[in-house]
Amino acid sequence: MYQIDDSHDLLEVKTGKPLLIGDIAPNHELVVHFWSLGDYSSSYFGASTKKRFRMSADELDGTSMQFPLPQYLKTRLIGWCIWVVNIVAWGTFAVLLLINGPWK
Repeated sequence: MYQIDDSHDLLEVKTGKPLLIGDIAPNHELVVHFWSLGDYSSSYFGASTKKRFRMSADELDGTSMQFPLPQYLKTRLIGWCIWVVNIVAWGTFAVLLLINGPWK
């Protein structure tokens, strides 16, 4: 059996079925309590707890956070763009000079 947070409902764990625990807002927690007839405190819930449970989230309603680009990355990106434009411009100039040079 399991109980979500401090609700009064006890729900049954079904093998192979996911436990739907509801919506959790970003940076919030939700406690899930598990009950069992056997005592697995030393072996089952010991160091291998992460191996026993697989947590996942449905990202359909996830909120994405966007942060401004740091100044050092802006400077580097602008520098690379200027470098690429410079190479393309000088390459174009060289090709045009070779095709339409004064020696023709």
